[in-house]
Parts: sequence; C-alpha cells; structure tokens
Amino acid sequence: GHGKFMKIFDARQRMLAMLNSHEIQPNVIKELLILDYTLETQQSVLVQGMSAENRLVQLSDQLRCLLTSLIGHIPTEDELQAILADWTVLGGDCAQLKWNGSTESALLLK
Repeated sequence: GHGKFMKIFDARQRMLAMLNSHEIQPNVIKELLILDYTLETQQSVLVQGMSAENRLVQLSDQLRCLLTSLIGHIPTEDELQAILADWTVLGGDCAQLKWNGSTESALLLK
C-alpha cells in the first residue's frame, strides 16, 4: 500500500509541474486535471485500506503527501503552508524516534 501511495504522489507532483509550466497547451490542462482527480481518488482508496499501518516513517510520508494535496486545494491558507514546512523538516526525524511502543510513538509524532 505505502509504495503505491508514494508512486501516485510522485505522479501527481509531476503533473503539477506540467500544469505550472508555461509551455503547457490549454487543451491539455483539462486532461491533466482529470488524471489528477483520478489519482487523488486512488490515493484516498489506498489510505482507507491502510488503516492497520503503524510504521511511523510511512505514516509520516503519507501525512506529508496528504498535506501537500490539501494545500493544492486551499493554497491561500498560510497555516497549512507553515504546517507542511514544519512537517517536511521535522516529521521524518520524529518518526525515527521510538518511545515504549507504536501508540506512544504515534502520540509523540503528533
């Protein structure tokens, strides 16, 4: 599940780069947006199927991806931008920490 989720995220990031390119033709934008919506739906399905995931590094990666997607929908929210910046810097390091067990570690990460 996690590997597929990350591959979809990478594909969505590449599409976003294409959409932000000045070289993109207007007739391609609609098709890229439809593909992005389809990939976003696939990510949602994968997340729902990974409810038993308890590896903190993978959960940290997934949360960063979901925050990035959320910011794409609400780009004017400065607080979301700040959360993503903090998460990008601190999330991976915090996910490496272990404290008594997976539940306590997840709370520490939170």
